[in-house]
Amino acid sequence: MAVNASGPSRHAYGTARDLILGMRAVQADGRIIKFGGRVVKNVAGYDLSRLFIGSQGTLGIIVEASFRLAPLPRAARTAVVFFPSAQEAWQFVARTANLSLRAMELLNPAAVGQVGATANVRGDGYALVLAVAGQPAAVERSLEEIDELARQANATSFAKVDEDAQDQLWQAIGGLTRPPTGAAALVCKAAVLPSQVPTLSEQIATMLRELALEPLLVSHLTAGIVHSAWPFPQDEAVQRPLDVVTRLRQATANLGGSLVVEACPLAIKKKIDVWGEPAADFPLMQRIKEQFDPQGILSPGRFLGRL
Repeated sequence: MAVNASGPSRHAYGTARDLILGMRAVQADGRIIKFGGRVVKNVAGYDLSRLFIGSQGTLGIIVEASFRLAPLPRAARTAVVFFPSAQEAWQFVARTANLSLRAMELLNPAAVGQVGATANVRGDGYALVLAVAGQPAAVERSLEEIDELARQANATSFAKVDEDAQDQLWQAIGGLTRPPTGAAALVCKAAVLPSQVPTLSEQIATMLRELALEPLLVSHLTAGIVHSAWPFPQDEAVQRPLDVVTRLRQATANLGGSLVVEACPLAIKKKIDVWGEPAADFPLMQRIKEQFDPQGILSPGRFLGRL
C-alpha cells in the first residue's frame, strides 16, 4: 500500500486507492491516527487514506486498512492474441470495450519468449494477454467474441490458455519485472497516456536494440504503464545502464510522461535519481510532508526530490 503497487487485475478493480475504505497509521511522534471507516458509506471530509497510499512511508506507517471487496468469479479463463506491432494491439483494444475483462497485458516478443513455455503459448510479434471472469457461460461467450474480434482485426494468432496453466502464466508475467534478490537487472516503470503506450513500447525496444539489448516489456495498456526490465551480467560496467536510464527517461518525457527506476544495483543507484525530476506540484508535497513529519523522521530522502 505504501508504494501503491498493483497487478494485472487493476484493469477491472483499480488500485488500492480505488478500493480503500479506511486505515490506521502511526505518525512520526507515535500518535495513532484513523481515516475513513469499515463500510462504503463514510463520513464527510478529506479522504486522507488515499493520500497515504503511495506515499512511500514518508507520512506515516500504515498498520491497518479496510477495503471494498468483490466476490470471486465462478469461472476465469485467459486468452492470448498476437499482433505484428504494439500499435495494432492497441487498435484491437477498442474492439473489446463491450467485454468484461479482468486483466489486459501487452508483452513484447522478448517477454513472450520468457513466459511462453509456462502455458505453452507460442506466437509471433506482440502478445495481448486477456483474462475474462464471471459466470461460466458468459466467460465462454467472451472467449468466442475475442476469437471473432481477433479474426476481424487480422491478428497473427489467437489461443486459449489451458485452465490448469493460466495461473502459472499470470505469475510468470508478474515475475518478469521482479528480478531475484541480488540479480543484476534494471527495472523501470514509465507512465504515459494509455494511447501512447504502443509508441513508447516500440521506441524503447528500438532504442535498446541500438545498444545491442533486448528488453522485456510488460504494459498495463489501459492504465498507461510500461514496465521494462533488462537483466545484465554481474560484471556489466555502470555506464551502459546509466545511458539506458537517460534514454528511457527522455523518451518518456517527450510523450509528457514520467519514469521511475524500480530496481537496479547499488552502484547504479548511487549515480542516478531513481525518481527523476520533481513536477510543478512538488512544493505542495513538501508542505504536506512538513505537516505530517516536521522533523523528517520517516523514510528521510527516500522519495521524490529527496523528500
